[in-house]
Amino acid sequence: MKERERIGVYVCHCGGNISDYVDVKKVVEAVKDLPNVAIARDFVFMCSEAGQELIKEDIKNFNLDGVVVASCSPHLHEKTFRDAAKAAGLNPYLLEHVCIREHSSWVHSDQPEAATQKAIWIVKAAIAKVSLARELEPIRLDMKPEAIVVGGGIAGMRCAIDLARAGVTVHLIEKSPFLGGRVPQIYKLYPSGKTGIEIVKELIEEIKRSPNIKVYTNAEIVAAEGALGEFKVTIKVNPRYVGKVSDEVIAKCPVEVPDEFNYGLTKRKAIYRRDFSYPDIPVIDIEACTKCGECNPDFDQKPQTIELTGSLIILATGFKPYEPKEGEFGYKVYDGVITLPVFERLLALSDGKLEYNG
Repeated sequence: MKERERIGVYVCHCGGNISDYVDVKKVVEAVKDLPNVAIARDFVFMCSEAGQELIKEDIKNFNLDGVVVASCSPHLHEKTFRDAAKAAGLNPYLLEHVCIREHSSWVHSDQPEAATQKAIWIVKAAIAKVSLARELEPIRLDMKPEAIVVGGGIAGMRCAIDLARAGVTVHLIEKSPFLGGRVPQIYKLYPSGKTGIEIVKELIEEIKRSPNIKVYTNAEIVAAEGALGEFKVTIKVNPRYVGKVSDEVIAKCPVEVPDEFNYGLTKRKAIYRRDFSYPDIPVIDIEACTKCGECNPDFDQKPQTIELTGSLIILATGFKPYEPKEGEFGYKVYDGVITLPVFERLLALSDGKLEYNG
């Protein structure tokens, strides 16, 4: 493929945010004589009207076939610069916007020479990329209003609710037996002062009322294929080994194990559900269960394989709190050293009234 031979390079001062630490004129000097570069300039504010006009005029006057702008984050102004290129008759995807503020001047403000060298490398890489860039055109896809959301924590639930309100059919997949994620483990949240459980319960009630949301708990993804507009996801829904039973039946379970929800501070039964449970059906911890039969279990239940389709997949898989290694910060060496998640559960279990050493 033929390389682009007339690339314009524009290095922004960002009003001093860049030029106070990066020698922008040195960056221009380092790239202006490269074989593919037709013009290289620095300017105080490339995002200003004057900066955009400079790009437009140079595209026309120098017959540019590619543009590199080195300035702030593309999240702020990539569209600004691409619109300017398009207005001058250049395909907007032949403009590359690279960040030498967040990626260079701000993070290396104590090392201006190194910041300048890094900026040069970034700009040279962008020139190499643009030299091989192809013209692109947006395409429109006909999509079925159906989405797959992976993760039943607060982010996944909120996402599912918003999509459902817009008329999208949502398949909400959660690998644990119940929706909720980690927010229910938090005692109270700012600014409402509500507990994590209260907030999750409100979202669950919205999900229960929505005809557009199908929930799959105790489920894991075993295969996924396709592309935007036509994804296929195969999930395995693991059995709960029990139907709806009362709290009295759950209380009869003779087995108690450390409750992972409370980080082992309390015990739970081998059959259990949460205060905020959805679905409102217990689950049997098959590894802890002694199969005593007190809860009328159904051990004949088998995993179900279900194939789902969706025009898009949204990953809201949450996080795992960091647990220090033994000895790190005195963890597991001193009784008073605990993690923030454990502290949250201590607050919740004591209703915010903690005593230590009397």
